[in-house]
Amino acid sequence: MPVATAFFVTIFLASLVGATSFLHSVSAVPQLSNFTNLYINNPVLASLLVTGSATLPFTILVPNNDAFISYENSYGHPVTALSSEDLQTLISYHVLVGHLNSDNFTNPKGLTIPTLLTEQMYNNRTPGPELEDGFGNNAGGQVVYISPAVNSTAFLVKSGLGMNVTILAIDGSWDNGWIQEVTE
Repeated sequence: MPVATAFFVTIFLASLVGATSFLHSVSAVPQLSNFTNLYINNPVLASLLVTGSATLPFTILVPNNDAFISYENSYGHPVTALSSEDLQTLISYHVLVGHLNSDNFTNPKGLTIPTLLTEQMYNNRTPGPELEDGFGNNAGGQVVYISPAVNSTAFLVKSGLGMNVTILAIDGSWDNGWIQEVTE
């Protein structure tokens, strides 16, 4: 087996370890079944969610089944119709840098958190030096603002483009962070 092929196989198998853990956590939540199917059928998601996760803690905002319906109603096509590139862009905005469970969302001033969305076309608000110091070198992506609690388990997320989604705190854990449910 050539060295390059052996290297690729090693990296792929190592990524499956993390991907299995993430997949196991997401698939345990019935209202996330549409995302689970999307994840299983799109290897780009597995690579995005596992790449670099050995060194970075992530909180994944996983769209619930209602969010999939809302997306299709808003855009006239299902999320599954997106190209791999567009899907990766969309999911990058759902990956928050840092371990964030429901306790972190109780800050009365709210939280500003960087995402993995770094493409200049979409990245209209970066974290700045204070957040970069707190999150490390990989905190250069578009930020989201998490408002103070709507109630004990629901929190409003505002994006840089003024879109809002609601986090339903489920505090699902995986090897490299947390999983929180989002809906629209």
